[in-house]
Amino acid sequence: MLSLKKTIEGLNREEERYRAVLECYLAALHAVQEHAVEVTAEVTLEFQLQVRTLHRELCDDSGLPALQKSRVSLIALLQDYQERAAESLSGKEDDLRAIIETLGTAAETLGSHNDSHSTRLKDFTGQLQLLARGTDLGRMRSELSRRVAELRSVSDSMWRENQLSVSDMQVQLTEFQKRLERAESRATIDALTGLINRGEGELRLRKAIGTGHQVSIILIDLNGFKQVNDHWGHSAGDQVLKAFATALTQNVRPTDSACRWGGDEFLVIMNGNEEVARERALKLRAKLRMMHKLVVLGRIIEVDVSASLGVAQARSGEPLEDLLTRADVELYGHKNPAKLHAAPLMTLESGA
Repeated sequence: MLSLKKTIEGLNREEERYRAVLECYLAALHAVQEHAVEVTAEVTLEFQLQVRTLHRELCDDSGLPALQKSRVSLIALLQDYQERAAESLSGKEDDLRAIIETLGTAAETLGSHNDSHSTRLKDFTGQLQLLARGTDLGRMRSELSRRVAELRSVSDSMWRENQLSVSDMQVQLTEFQKRLERAESRATIDALTGLINRGEGELRLRKAIGTGHQVSIILIDLNGFKQVNDHWGHSAGDQVLKAFATALTQNVRPTDSACRWGGDEFLVIMNGNEEVARERALKLRAKLRMMHKLVVLGRIIEVDVSASLGVAQARSGEPLEDLLTRADVELYGHKNPAKLHAAPLMTLESGA
């Protein structure tokens, strides 16, 4: 009997140790999700969503095999995130450097044909060359905007002196400005849906709260979206996200801000108290429940996807994370997986 009792006590201690290890691992997963170093909003949000999925799966199944599987998945996610982050940063730096170097070449060429501004333009070119060697992407963007403004000032002076020789430069400056605006747009707009991305959404939310006016949010999550991806692939899922974003844009007020929060989550930022937000949420839930027609492997299928919503009003002095958590808790309290019905409506014949 004593031996059996010791065995049971030993098993209990092992169980307690395992639970302690599991809790530490879950806490670490949460920390990795919440404090991931942001490189670009899109890459970072996708990574956070994947880590969040690992956390939920382990909460649902906390056995040792699930923990071991989660560990392998986390290592793979971290390696993939590192590679994608490096690739994304490299691409943005290359884009900005190309703009800087082209602008510098244009200034140098122009300076060689105009003695009165030659010294100033050569100095300008040297500053651009130093800027192109930098590694701080934010500083490069900020400095480039300032240098474009300086060169425009020089070109204005030269225009007054010799309109013909400066006309080509004005065209180039306009094109560089457009390229810079497009680069800035890519940093704030979600490429798939056309809505503002999470980074820009957070900035707008903090700014709205900072005004001191009543501000509320509606957090939206698609029901059954995972089933769409599992059954018909990510291309079908992307079609659903784009169609849903269009419907969301059409059904929010002009004063509201709708953004893609990450994965199949969306956020609406609006002025007004919680009561007003709940009225808007009820209308949105009805408007956003619809049949989506998708093209998959030459067939048109219909998918019925609904949305779950969570509402919260910002409180004075409340951290932004707490506001989002309150909306998230309410959303998942009402979460109900959508019943998907898909059937081919017609087959698209080749060449039709």
